[in-house]
Order: sequence, then structure tokens, then C-alpha cells
Amino acid sequence: MKKFNVAVTITKEDIIALAMYNLRQKRRNFIIINAAILILLVYFFDHQFNNIYLVWFLSICLVTSFIFLSIQIVKIRAIRQYNSQKAFRQPLYYELFDDHYEVKSIGLESSITWASRFAIRQNESYIFIYHFKEVASIIPKRYFDIKMQHFFDELIRK
Repeated sequence: MKKFNVAVTITKEDIIALAMYNLRQKRRNFIIINAAILILLVYFFDHQFNNIYLVWFLSICLVTSFIFLSIQIVKIRAIRQYNSQKAFRQPLYYELFDDHYEVKSIGLESSITWASRFAIRQNESYIFIYHFKEVASIIPKRYFDIKMQHFFDELIRK
């Protein structure tokens, strides 16, 4: 039995939000890598300078710049991906059922069961339907009404 129909147009901001959400999901690995870089920089600078405060200051400044640059690189890659894929500009039509959903667009039609998904997550603005660990569909909540939000809340709880 059909529950809902949703027509979705993905914007550049939606793709950036998906990339940043994935980066936040990998936060633990990101912190471990940056902590290792910090330790290596302290070790390297300790042999170059005699002042321990200068060593820590330089190391923290460099790690902070690495973090900032990596976030910017993620955003730039998301924008580049959006600009290179013309299919992102085509509207997607979702038909949501109790046991599966169907996606239709120009040259695309697929039916996917909810049980076969890797994960379904949400934040305040989006629903993320993960097909695999690194591959996700994004549905902006700006297209939702209250009933659709409750449907996804129940689906995520399962």
C-alpha cells in the first residue's frame, strides 16, 4: 500500500550537507589521525627548537590548519561532484511504501526494500538512506509533512 509521494530536487547545498555528515560520522578516525600528526610534529619540532611552548604552539597551529583544510577539501570535492554530475539536477520522484520504496527519474527506475538498506539516519534537515557504508541517498526534510516525518521516525527506530 502506497504511503507517500515525494518529488525531490537535490541542490548543491544538499550534496555539501551529505559530505559534511559523512565527515562527522568519521570523526573518531579524523581525531586519531590528527592526534598522531600532532604527536609527530611535537617530536619533530622538539629536536629543532629548545622552547617547549613554541613547539606546542607550532604543532597546534599546523594541526588546526590541517583540520580546516581537510574540511574545505571535502566541501570542494562535493561541489565538484555536483557540478560534474548533470543527473543531480533532475528531480527524483520517491514513492514510499511500508516495505519498500521506488525511485524514478529520467532514465532511472528502481525499487528497493527497506530491509536491504545498510542504515537509515537523519539529522535536523535530511534523511540519509545508506545503500552501503559509503553510498547514500539524501532526502531533504523540507519536502516532508508531519506524517512523512513520523513514517521515517518509525522506520529509523526499527
